[in-house]
Amino acid sequence: MGAGVSRRLWQFRAGKVQPAPGLSEKAQFHVKRALAVLPEAAPGWEELKALEALINSDLLDRSSSSKKARKESAMHVPYEHTEASFQALRIFQDGTLENFNSDVADPPEEITVDPQMERATDGVQEWLLDTLQLRTRRGADSVASDGPSAFELMSYAASRGDVEQLRTLVQEEGVDVNHVSYDQRTAMHVAASEGFLPAVKLLVEELGADASAMDAYGSTPLDDASRAGHDDVVDYLVSINAQRGRLRRLSKLRTSWADSAELCQAAASGDLELLRELVHVHGNNVDDGDYDRRTPLHLAASEGFVDVVKFLVDELGAAVSPFDRWGGTPIDNAASGGYEQIVQFLSERGARHGHTKRASNVEESKSFWMVPEAFDEDDETLVHLDTLAQSTAARLLDSWNKDVFDLQEASGGHALLAVGEALLNRHDLIKHFNLERHTVRRFFLVVERTYGKRGSELFYHNSVHGADVALTMHLFLTKFRQIERLSKVQLLAVIIASLLHDFNHPGTSNAHEVRLATKRARVHSDNAILERHHLHSLYTLLSFPQYDIFAPLSAEDRKTIRALIIDLVLATDLARHVDYVNKLRSMCASQGEAAHRREGKPDVWVSKFHEVDIHFVLQVSIKFADLSHVAKPHDLHRKWTQRITEEFYQIGDRERQLGLPISPLCDRLKDTNVAKSQIGFFRFLCIPFYSAIADLVDPHMLPFSRIKENFRAWQLDCVQHSVNATYEVQEKQRTSFVLRRMATIGTEKPSPLQTPTTPARGPRTQDAQQGDRRPSAPCLTHPTQSNKSSRLSEA
Repeated sequence: MGAGVSRRLWQFRAGKVQPAPGLSEKAQFHVKRALAVLPEAAPGWEELKALEALINSDLLDRSSSSKKARKESAMHVPYEHTEASFQALRIFQDGTLENFNSDVADPPEEITVDPQMERATDGVQEWLLDTLQLRTRRGADSVASDGPSAFELMSYAASRGDVEQLRTLVQEEGVDVNHVSYDQRTAMHVAASEGFLPAVKLLVEELGADASAMDAYGSTPLDDASRAGHDDVVDYLVSINAQRGRLRRLSKLRTSWADSAELCQAAASGDLELLRELVHVHGNNVDDGDYDRRTPLHLAASEGFVDVVKFLVDELGAAVSPFDRWGGTPIDNAASGGYEQIVQFLSERGARHGHTKRASNVEESKSFWMVPEAFDEDDETLVHLDTLAQSTAARLLDSWNKDVFDLQEASGGHALLAVGEALLNRHDLIKHFNLERHTVRRFFLVVERTYGKRGSELFYHNSVHGADVALTMHLFLTKFRQIERLSKVQLLAVIIASLLHDFNHPGTSNAHEVRLATKRARVHSDNAILERHHLHSLYTLLSFPQYDIFAPLSAEDRKTIRALIIDLVLATDLARHVDYVNKLRSMCASQGEAAHRREGKPDVWVSKFHEVDIHFVLQVSIKFADLSHVAKPHDLHRKWTQRITEEFYQIGDRERQLGLPISPLCDRLKDTNVAKSQIGFFRFLCIPFYSAIADLVDPHMLPFSRIKENFRAWQLDCVQHSVNATYEVQEKQRTSFVLRRMATIGTEKPSPLQTPTTPARGPRTQDAQQGDRRPSAPCLTHPTQSNKSSRLSEA
């Protein structure tokens, strides 16, 4: 947000600037309410976040210091006012406030605007907020493909504590107040779990909701409120004799699926203190499993946490041989991960191996943890691409001019397989690690089939994108002398991480997952949701023996590869993008070519990037590759842009069906100026990142030169788009004027003081010609090309 907008915001808070007269009172109220809660020294970034929250109807009454009081007095913007709030925001963003008082004193010196944080008013800043700072959680519990269901409407209103909308849905729209979702949850469950006491009281006292409704997991609203720590809701439900659920009892301990999920998450992260608290303080049962019947011991063994395994067995008394839904036991998980110490410990405690049957049951699994396609692959279907893989290495591995789409077509849809084998062959990794070539090929094939599916192949996050990122990352490491710094184990991890960094992509975004409160968002605690989902999908696939390409490796090598793959995939989370840019810029200040030139040093500048910590180099290189479509030849860059734009539109289509506010840049009906959004994407994400890398590595590197060329091309497109839009508006105005004028022809009556006469036929006199002052109809011809060219050159 520019300095001018920040100044006007301060002046508006001081009461010295009034909003435009045409702004509705409701919109003015909402804007004043947003600004009233902001500290006067808040930088523009925080102000924009608050205003953005207002647009999406998430701003609560923050005048009360108590969280409990704020929830009770929460004032949500009704649905019909959202557009007015959006209009109010635009007035501030565009800097079009009227009645501006130029004599107002300057704002306090504390209000500073970092030029690097300046945001264009084209909607891109909203998308950045969506990506870099996840929006407040809201939305329905489930997703329908043909519009919002009754429960989704009720759940959405309950999740926001919107009592008016709840009342309207039940009393006017006829929605059943006890309508349930697929897992038997009602609006009462949602309102109680979110802690909205006014909504809970309305549902019970006025709308007649069942206060003791039980969901599929045995939980009632009272259980949900108690688990979430909403004491006021708990007190109210107890006062009306609401019942707790008939939860599954083991060893006289009460638990639920949500409780067991928290236990499992603590075990998977190695959090001993949380495990001890959940069991000893909250009474959770240590043997309760998650959705897939995997207990905390399963997960601790899978992750290799020896101390957690011993704690669960020796101190908490966990069963050593529980079966998950596929017949596997914790000792199976430890053996699969190569954790020999855990295998030995469990064996000494009498643990048994399970009769693992996952391969045959995967297709039946409906859990989001699993890759949604069948994994079975007949040997006859395995393609042989040895020749193509070799030619790929020769043509693509050493060139910035690669076109993976051509390879995808030439290989019959197996670009990822061809690239994967080419990279492994280039560095002789199959022979070095004694990998089973048949297993490697089967692994790449199933990855291709399940890379980015949501009913059909995704436009952008698909196996072609995975192949492209792997090629680009390898080329970056090769061109800039980083490849020789890597061990064979690191090379193998880099290849697999780059190929599968978006594996099993659902076609959504992290912000979208949070808004809908999906199972992925809940399990991953709204943190790097999709990146962690990709990792879990990868290691779920590797847990099947027929796809475990790392099987011949030692336990130590497997552990090293796992740690590096996790590190690299998490680095692709754009929420961490600013951190990487800041670190690169700090390095530029001491090691960059520009700083060397400014200091006037006589010696020739030499890059020191090869001396940087290799783990940071690898993180930067996978980010370089992940965003690298901006550095491709313009035609190829446009092709990738069209694909990611269509994916954004599909997210917006899904949100429209659910009745949710559409995410920035995702509305195919309004966000049609792709050039404008790309300018923001380049300016705020790409150019700061790639310019820092170029300064550290090679200021004349071809990828950065192409980024600048593509940026200039989008700027020209944006100018042309503005010219066309202006012309269309002018044409509509001319047409409207002519139609109105034509409608009045023949309806004008002569003045009573005049006598209408019929003019004689024949040539008109000069006096008559001069006396005729009737305006002629406006010209509707298209502006000349020269006029358009002059306007373009002026722009």
